[in-house]
Amino acid sequence: MAADCIQVEGTVQAAVTQKCVRTNEDFDVDLEFDVISIVKAVESTQGGGDLGGMDVAEIERQLSGGGGGGGSRKAKRKGKKGRRDGKSVKGGGGKLDDVGVRALQDMLSDFDAGVDEDDVVEDEAVLGSEGVLDLGELVAQLFRLKLDPYPKKPGSKPINLSFSG
Repeated sequence: MAADCIQVEGTVQAAVTQKCVRTNEDFDVDLEFDVISIVKAVESTQGGGDLGGMDVAEIERQLSGGGGGGGSRKAKRKGKKGRRDGKSVKGGGGKLDDVGVRALQDMLSDFDAGVDEDDVVEDEAVLGSEGVLDLGELVAQLFRLKLDPYPKKPGSKPINLSFSG
């Protein structure tokens, strides 16, 4: 785990009253879930634009095969013509070569392989730029995700509608 991350572990228990989507009646739900998250500070790309040790211009140069912007307009026109004719378009400025693939792999390898992507929270509302962790906001966001978006009261039957005309 990186030094700029905070690991949060705990258990949330709650009693919630929800409204049934079938009967429009209130019913109680007991909810309990474990919280295991890694909170990471939001990195701003404004200013330096540093991505994996490379700036945006260098990444774009490598992805475009090192060529300048001069041939891209011609490639776009050729690509549009090729699409009208139903032919596949090869080349162009967005070709991903071995150097570009390696650069992307290096950027992705910066993330810890042992951490599940769903467990990493990167939200400025949770961990602000001043480094203060808002644990209440983190729990509220995770709690909302655990609630059933279409709650059904136990024992209620689905409504069957039929139209005749």
